[in-house]
Amino acid sequence: MEHISKKTIVSLKDIFIKFDGEVILNHINLDINEKEFVTILGPSGCGKSTLLKSLNRMNDLVEGCKITGDIRLDNEDIYGDMDVNILRKRVGMVFQKANPFPMSIYDNIAFGPRTHGIKSKKELDRIVEESLRDAAIWDELKDRLKKSALGLSGGQQQRTSIARALINNPSLVLADEPTGNLDSKSSEEVMSMLKMCNQSYGQTVIMITHNLDIAKQADRIITISDGKIVEEV
Repeated sequence: MEHISKKTIVSLKDIFIKFDGEVILNHINLDINEKEFVTILGPSGCGKSTLLKSLNRMNDLVEGCKITGDIRLDNEDIYGDMDVNILRKRVGMVFQKANPFPMSIYDNIAFGPRTHGIKSKKELDRIVEESLRDAAIWDELKDRLKKSALGLSGGQQQRTSIARALINNPSLVLADEPTGNLDSKSSEEVMSMLKMCNQSYGQTVIMITHNLDIAKQADRIITISDGKIVEEV
């Protein structure tokens, strides 16, 4: 992948993260450009997920977590005056295990907009269709919208979760091993979606993976070991 843009969208300066006094990330300095697709490699427990979750403040939910340093999104300090709800509208998150809610496919996608006060069925219908089209899964699901999302295949659940994460058109998409529990075909479909987000919609994507072949599809590979960045290629 190749992008012209060099505008920095994510900047981490001298980041230290501790859980109950134990150092998880140590002296992290990293800039990620707008519209860049970045993959993060490293052994289990090296701090990859902790780094990713610091970018949408999910570590706030972890008792005993202490973060020092400066993390900026579009040059705004995310741990300063930025409201965490606003931050999470701007930063979408996809996890290794697909996390559909125990409700219909339609209600899974409409859940966020309803939470933010959208009540018009016409508007919700538009949002649901647009989100599933953006996720390239509308044709598969358009006749099943009233059925439980829990009945979908693993790959379909993951793509539906991505569609839900994209509803607010985030400028940054974080993906924590989104293909980790999928077969090769479903993995390819999820990767195609994430590359579409990046290449067609101009979203910056940061993805954790253990799969070197998947990692090589990115613009840049960052390797973490023992809480430190040890290589960038």
